[in-house]
Order: sequence, then C-alpha cells, then structure tokens
Amino acid sequence: MRSALCIGLLSLVASTVTADSSVGGFVLGGLSFAGFESEDSSGDRLELDNGVGINLSGGIRFRPAMMVKADFTYTDHDGGEFSQPAISFSDDVELSEFRLGFFWAPPHNSVAGIRLGGGYQNFSFEVPSSDFENDLDGLFLEAAVLLKAGDVTVFDLGGALMGLEDDNGEDASGLELRGGVTFKAGPVDIGATLRTLMLDTDFSGGGSAEDTYTDFRITVGTTWGYPGR
Repeated sequence: MRSALCIGLLSLVASTVTADSSVGGFVLGGLSFAGFESEDSSGDRLELDNGVGINLSGGIRFRPAMMVKADFTYTDHDGGEFSQPAISFSDDVELSEFRLGFFWAPPHNSVAGIRLGGGYQNFSFEVPSSDFENDLDGLFLEAAVLLKAGDVTVFDLGGALMGLEDDNGEDASGLELRGGVTFKAGPVDIGATLRTLMLDTDFSGGGSAEDTYTDFRITVGTTWGYPGR
C-alpha cells in the first residue's frame, strides 16, 4: 500500500509540472543496502543480516520556495541472530519506510542552501513467515544544509527528529543523521547517501528498546521545471 501510494504520487509530478512554469519536479530511485539491530534495556539484542532493496523519491516544487516530497524505501533481510540465547534464524525480515513531507526550500542559487520542513513518517518491521508486523507512525521535523562544490557536485547534509507510536500504543522517539552527494551529468543526477536512524521505544510495562537502522543508497534521477531539490 505504501509503495503504491508513493508511485502514485510520483506519477503526478510530471503531469503537474507541465501545466505551469512556476512549478518544477524531480524523481529518483535506486538500490538500498541496509543493516538493522535492536537492543532492549535488559541487554537482549537482535541483529539482522544485511539487507538489499530499493528506494524511490520524488517531489513537486512551487514558487517561491515550497516543496512537497515523498520517499519510500524497502529492504529484505535473510534472517539474523538473537544474542540471549545465541540463536540464528533464516526467516526473511522486511523493513520499509514511507515519508511524506512539506518543506520550505528556496532555489539553491548560491554555494549554500537550506531545506526545512516536516510531515508524516511510517516505519514497518515485518516477518512474512509468521504474519508478524509492527508499524510505527507519527510526525517528523527535518533540516538540511546544501553545499555546492563546483558546477556539478552538491552535498546534502541533514537530520530529522521523529515522534512515533507503534501498534501497541507505545511511544518512540527518533533521530536521523544523513549525508549525501549528488553529481549532475547533464539532465541526469547520480547520487549516494549514507544515513543512520535511531529509534528509542518506551514499553508501557516498563523497560525500553533502542533500534538502529543504517542504510546506504545509490540513486539515479532527474529534475525539471522550477529549479532545485
């Protein structure tokens, strides 16, 4: 459902930007490589095998400086290991993330630019073989600094704060740190991004858990119309 929604939003970009010169768009996607581990307050630890998947992102920009942006990431992990007791398992684990945000993002015409905004955030942990699924939903706030290094290279350095709630009504807070670079090759943008997302969940019965999700993304995309991303 989340991937279909993201694809649907991306399909609106082209039709929207062709109608008005004050509107622009961008779309990109590629491969994601991810790791995930979780440790609770009693010391029990879960570490998943490294996963591979896809990422999709796209958005619409409006004059003078507004942007709507959607992101979807999915990775599949071939099992993992519990620490106490030490048990390995081979069941597939699927991690997915969906984000829809609204941003103030002025055109990046000088060396430095910024992006500020927030919106809806979802993170899903699913084990298809056991029908287990846990979703965290809530809001995020994001800030980023954009730095041009010459005519073809742009660095995107930022972070986000999140306030989420899982399927059991337990609160989770999130911190994201991210660094990326984009190389412009004519109409094509080639990018790489490294990100770490840390989620702390407080259990209603006492105790807590800290999840750490790290992913590396390789993307290919393009921009058109009203400039910038």
